[in-house]
Amino acid sequence: MKKILLVLFLFFGFLIPSYADYEACVNAYENKDYHSAFEECQSLANENNANSQAFLGGLYQYGEGVTKDYKLALDWYTKSAEQGNANGQSGLGSMYANGNEVSKDLQKAFSWFTKAAKQGNARGQNGLGVLYGYGLGVEIDYQKAFDYYTKAANQNFVPSHRQLALMYILGTGVTKDYPKALDLLKKVENRAGGGHSAQYILGLMYYDGLGVTKDFQEAANWFQKAADQGYDRAQYSLGSAFYNGEGVYKDNTMAVSWYKKAANQGNDNAQNSLGHMLETGKGIRKNYKEAVSWFRKSAEQGNIGAQINLGHMYENAKGVSKDYGKAIEWYKKATEQGSESAKEKLEALELLIKEEAEAEAKRKAEEAAKDEILQAINSMEIAPGISINRIGKWYLSDYESESETCYGSDTEEFLVLHDQIMSRYSTEYSILDNSYSSEYFNFSNPSNLRFFPNNIIYIDDDQSEIVDLSFEKPMFPELHSNPGYITQNLYKCSNLNNQIDFILLESDAIEFDKLIYSAKNKCQNNKPIDCLREFVNFADVSNNNELSRAELTRFSKFDVKWLTLKGELNLSERMGSSAATMIIAPALSEFILLNYDYDNDEHIDIKEMTFDIVNITGNSDLNNKIIRGYIEALDLVSESKTNASRMLDDLF
Repeated sequence: MKKILLVLFLFFGFLIPSYADYEACVNAYENKDYHSAFEECQSLANENNANSQAFLGGLYQYGEGVTKDYKLALDWYTKSAEQGNANGQSGLGSMYANGNEVSKDLQKAFSWFTKAAKQGNARGQNGLGVLYGYGLGVEIDYQKAFDYYTKAANQNFVPSHRQLALMYILGTGVTKDYPKALDLLKKVENRAGGGHSAQYILGLMYYDGLGVTKDFQEAANWFQKAADQGYDRAQYSLGSAFYNGEGVYKDNTMAVSWYKKAANQGNDNAQNSLGHMLETGKGIRKNYKEAVSWFRKSAEQGNIGAQINLGHMYENAKGVSKDYGKAIEWYKKATEQGSESAKEKLEALELLIKEEAEAEAKRKAEEAAKDEILQAINSMEIAPGISINRIGKWYLSDYESESETCYGSDTEEFLVLHDQIMSRYSTEYSILDNSYSSEYFNFSNPSNLRFFPNNIIYIDDDQSEIVDLSFEKPMFPELHSNPGYITQNLYKCSNLNNQIDFILLESDAIEFDKLIYSAKNKCQNNKPIDCLREFVNFADVSNNNELSRAELTRFSKFDVKWLTLKGELNLSERMGSSAATMIIAPALSEFILLNYDYDNDEHIDIKEMTFDIVNITGNSDLNNKIIRGYIEALDLVSESKTNASRMLDDLF
């Protein structure tokens, strides 16, 4: 409120009503009968009566009894002033001081006020007081301002009472004296030509407790008196009283009503507050577009709060399209007026713009990177399969060379099988240490893997990332800068393959997986009997085309270890899995012998293994059908010839 008083000190200096010595006009005006005052003066003004012309100019200047019209006011003031009339001269000075219908010209304003003041004109004296009091066109001189105000006040000129009161309230050029200010205001609070502004200042004094006990209710009463007379500043303050519930009941609807009255008169504070009510939907239906309109009207008058609010609307696309440029423009205007809040919002928005630009650049880069990955995926849709010599145990680490990897303390173990990869981290541990989990984990979903002779490619689920496990060199070196392309080298590290796990489990399982890989290709492209021959040859260590109990047991051990390593059998690794084969493998070989050893010589051959199948029909004339049935039987057992790697599992 004290800041408002300071603004009022400047503002009130030029809101000076006309004064004329024509008795009828004066009497009507004093009685606040502005329409009659206009009627009385108009006829005489047309007859070139200088006093009436000046009085008529005042009515047009302030819209009292007629519609406000600065052009007509200027015309009537000029006609009167050119006849040497002091009222016309002071009125013309006020037009130049306020820039009404003419460009603001403080030098001309000073000249016309001086001419009027020399004739003892109170309005001219008051005008000079304002110019000296604020250094408008002249050097600040509080003493001269005080003297001119006093001269005008001694003639009962209402605005000068008010100006002197403001000097005493603010201590401008004089010692603060609230009682003197109250006395000056009380003398004119019911007078025409500015009494309503005195009422308003009295309201401010009660609001801030200046020379009186702070009393919001009394403040609201004074605001009400001035607001009822159409004074926009009082209307705004009364609206704020209803908004905050100060001296009156809190009522947003009433607040909006008074804000509207003041806003329609161009009051920038009221326009900003009305915009706020429309933005938030308090006391009125929410309307962003209309809120922006009021914020803009206020902001263009230099209202800091409105400038910040308008920037906020542009920043957040409320009632307008999002426009960071315009938001920055309005934040800057408020910042240039010293608003720390606007400065913070400006800095925050500039940071947001930077972050959004970076995020957009990152998004585009990620899209471009993903497009590259997709192109790479499309180029490798057909995966021929891994080379058989790549099946085995490999090592990977963060080291770039094989020597560092093979002698590192944090090396990752990779078991590469023909259709999957398993991994675990290798550390120093004892086979008796149950607290350490040596279990292998599938590297990924097997369906996301692509096996090539010298590379294994893992594609993540959304196809935005490729992991390239290479035995020699990356498959897509051109993607080295793509964040979605991860390359890792696998090293053999033969020196590390002396662990008990490798000896008891992994080496045999790896050999069996190579068999499966070889048999898989054989079964796809040859007769079923040739497919079976692959397994018999692997088991026939003696090369006598017969499988003994010992050979079957050995074969079964390889099979059990392979199933265990792949997670098909729920057995622990290392010693446990090896021990399990001692039980399962002999039992499995016994089962095979019991089913196929027809001559009871404790060994079987190809004929015995295929005897039941090829004799299904018992009719040699149907040989072709028998062979087809034999193939179909194998298909049923192995699911399909292209998935022969599962054949032994289902047979057993």
